[in-house]
Amino acid sequence: MFLKYEELRRNPKDQVRKLVSFLRKPFGTTTATDGDNDEVVVEKVLWRSSFGRLKELEVNKNGVLEIGKIPNVNVFRQ
Repeated sequence: MFLKYEELRRNPKDQVRKLVSFLRKPFGTTTATDGDNDEVVVEKVLWRSSFGRLKELEVNKNGVLEIGKIPNVNVFRQ
């Protein structure tokens, strides 16, 4: 399976659905998604993986990589 950045940016919901189909893992099979319909789960996936959210996580701001104890600021672009 190939995911193209342009397609992911253009229509992220469809790309998440294609990925789920490829992995043959239906939505709603974990405790975190029990009771949610597919559309809600897709929204959660997109939110949890958004650059804005990931950038603001405490570990990504102040954390240290375990390998060599390298501060995260040396890894992430500003």
